[in-house]
Amino acid sequence: MVNDFCMHIYYLEQIRGHVSFTAFYFLTCQTFEQSFLNTMNFIAASWDLIFLGLKTNIINQNIILDLI
Repeated sequence: MVNDFCMHIYYLEQIRGHVSFTAFYFLTCQTFEQSFLNTMNFIAASWDLIFLGLKTNIINQNIILDLI
């Protein structure tokens, strides 16, 4: 029951595209190994988002510079 609830939260977080995993999720839903792997995946996903943001920002700045 707890695991179903946790997976539900996990999928909701994924669907909404939030970069926030709650401490609740790690503490109550996962064994240490699983949370370690999830943390690694989470960090990797965060970096992807950060780089994507940087790329978009650079592209936007170039467009603005072109307009000027």
